[in-house]
Amino acid sequence: MCGLYFCNFRNFQVVVTVTGPMRSNFLVLSVVLLTAFSCSRREAYRALHLGYEYEENGYPDRASRSYEAALLASPDDAFVLQAVGNALLRREDFDRANELYLRALEVEPAYLEAFEGLILAARAQDQNDAALGWLERAAEVVPDYDPLSEQLVDIYVTQDRLDEALGLLERLVETRDEAWIHFRLGHLRVQLRDYDGAVSAFERTTQLEPLNPNGWASLGTANFENDQHDKSIDAYLRALEIDPHDDSSLNNLAWVYATQGRNLDEAICLSRQSLRIRPDTPQYLDTLADLYYQKGDQERALKLIRYAIALGPESVELKLHLQRQLTRFERGPLGRV
Repeated sequence: MCGLYFCNFRNFQVVVTVTGPMRSNFLVLSVVLLTAFSCSRREAYRALHLGYEYEENGYPDRASRSYEAALLASPDDAFVLQAVGNALLRREDFDRANELYLRALEVEPAYLEAFEGLILAARAQDQNDAALGWLERAAEVVPDYDPLSEQLVDIYVTQDRLDEALGLLERLVETRDEAWIHFRLGHLRVQLRDYDGAVSAFERTTQLEPLNPNGWASLGTANFENDQHDKSIDAYLRALEIDPHDDSSLNNLAWVYATQGRNLDEAICLSRQSLRIRPDTPQYLDTLADLYYQKGDQERALKLIRYAIALGPESVELKLHLQRQLTRFERGPLGRV
């Protein structure tokens, strides 16, 4: 039996309004109740710890008995419910695990770990719609927890539910002026070909995080797609000031120069730098090949573009582009076409 000395009451406060002879009895009763509550919880946590040890050491039956003991000791503790639910999930007892996660949410409706358990259980059973439903509910209950919103955006985009992803990000940006929201919104607007909106989103990203090279690089891409080439160049240069080894920005800046037929020697240096960082990248080889073609070096251009094709890029669009480049270069060293 647990004694008073065993429990810690620093986080408890008893407010007593009873007066007269009943006062001392009431205080004693209050202390006894708090002691019982605290000790039962400690007993549950000890049983959980023992269950973890049994499970790690290959004694599943003993682990199960310890987990059940934890539930008996503290059946309304959200942490205990969620922890035992996780143990059941590891054993693929999905129905019982879900039951405990739901009980945990009844105790603490905003308990993220319980939502995560329900999402994992649904995914383990290939119940993608159920997983999405729990994720949506969790994001509603705990709207300020960024990882949930980011996961939800990722799922919407993966499932090509772009309007829903856009709606979620627009709702978030109305109440929270945070860089990651504007950044994700910018990339989604690029995907939707709303380049004005993308530029606006990335500009805000760079204002909030001026030393983040990804924001500047993305702004460069959005400006390029929006036919604002000088602004695109400025943004890529800013990204490279922050991170001179950003191979993507090195290649993209070289490609902007290539499309404009300007600064070709500088562009070749940039392109070669990108390939030193990430060799055998078909897109980067394409950039360098185009630059050599514009300089009149047909032999190098053909060698590079054929090598890029031989690498077998997965993207069908990129394969077609490289094939068109090969056809273009085979016409002869005519420079820029």
